[in-house]
Amino acid sequence: MEIRKKQNNQTQVEEVYIPPQDKEPEEDLSYLSESDRQLKELHEKLVEAFGENAPMLSQIEAWKTRWGNIQVSKVGADRKEYYIWRTLLRFEYKEMQKGKAAEDDDAFNEMIVEKCLLYPFYDFQFKNKSDAGIITTLGQQISYRSGFVSPQEALSLIYIQ
Repeated sequence: MEIRKKQNNQTQVEEVYIPPQDKEPEEDLSYLSESDRQLKELHEKLVEAFGENAPMLSQIEAWKTRWGNIQVSKVGADRKEYYIWRTLLRFEYKEMQKGKAAEDDDAFNEMIVEKCLLYPFYDFQFKNKSDAGIITTLGQQISYRSGFVSPQEALSLIYIQ
């Protein structure tokens, strides 16, 4: 309990009770589905990381509706940036294979990230001002979640009955 002394115009002092200030009550999310709760938690993390530049919750929902499962990753444990992306589809992969970029791993990773990165937006500034390994690492993460695993891992996933 806190009591402050308040001074009136006539120099009289009276004590005024100020009730304790509680933290804001936790929002009851029990009415939300598990998927909606996860989206809301994701949005809160993004707002914490990006501030007012974070994508709106409705944008995240639209991505999820359009692409199905969206992914969120970081490129290092000590980094604060989050990246939102989707997996690469088979027909997109086949289209990318037609060009000469498929022969160059760096160029191919750039193409994957350009096609699949949802946030932050893949633009000139992102491409040229990101740290050197960001695009390569994101490309590897997207490739892995798109089903491209090492031959050893592919073999280790065979179940024999």
